[in-house]
Amino acid sequence: MEDNFNKIKHTFSGILNSQYATILIITIFILVVAAYLFLNTFKKYTDRNNFLILGLSDSGKTTLFFKLTKDELVKTYTSRSENEGKLMMKTKKNKKKEISIVDVPGHERLRFRFSEYLPITKGLIFVIDSTQQSQVFVRRIAEYLYLILVNKYFQKFNMDLLILCNKTDLLLAVSKDKIKESLETELDHIRLTRTANVESQGENGEEEEVFLGYENEKFKFEHLPNSIEFEEVSVINDGNKCNELILDWISS
Repeated sequence: MEDNFNKIKHTFSGILNSQYATILIITIFILVVAAYLFLNTFKKYTDRNNFLILGLSDSGKTTLFFKLTKDELVKTYTSRSENEGKLMMKTKKNKKKEISIVDVPGHERLRFRFSEYLPITKGLIFVIDSTQQSQVFVRRIAEYLYLILVNKYFQKFNMDLLILCNKTDLLLAVSKDKIKESLETELDHIRLTRTANVESQGENGEEEEVFLGYENEKFKFEHLPNSIEFEEVSVINDGNKCNELILDWISS
């Protein structure tokens, strides 16, 4: 009787040990996968090799994306989703480095997606149609730019911003200096309006919005700590020159 009891006890003990071993193996596997995913995500966020192409619809940003990533002029349509591509760069030490280029849709309901990429973004390229410079149009551009400029990641990482005034080869094109001046005026109006709204709402526990520029002075891009450049381009008629300009900007 005692021998049978010992056999049963030994068998049951073996089953328990087997179960514990299985649980241990599964636990170790889960921890290894979790560590891999964490390190992958951490590397993705610390590398920040993304460059975003932003702008309103029909500004020419998607044409620029394909010229930059494929070296092709492609007939494009209003984007409903992001276009993502890779670009091989040479570093100052003559080493190859791969960066990601993301073309974010310019449609009013979709353009906010840019904020999802900012934590892993190095710099921004904002494309403007220099032939469309009515007050209403400039206001729309300024409102989009304002959302970018006050974004906490844009401020935290001190991102560079390249503003490309596209289609400058066309008769109705406005110079980059005039576009810059118009945007500064509109951004100043938006800044004052937003500041007044925040003050009227009082303290509600939300994160305070960054004040752009200097208080009691009209807004100027030069007042921001970020490097912001304006350039005149024609993606369709002089795409190669445009590519060179952007590559030099990314490398600098």
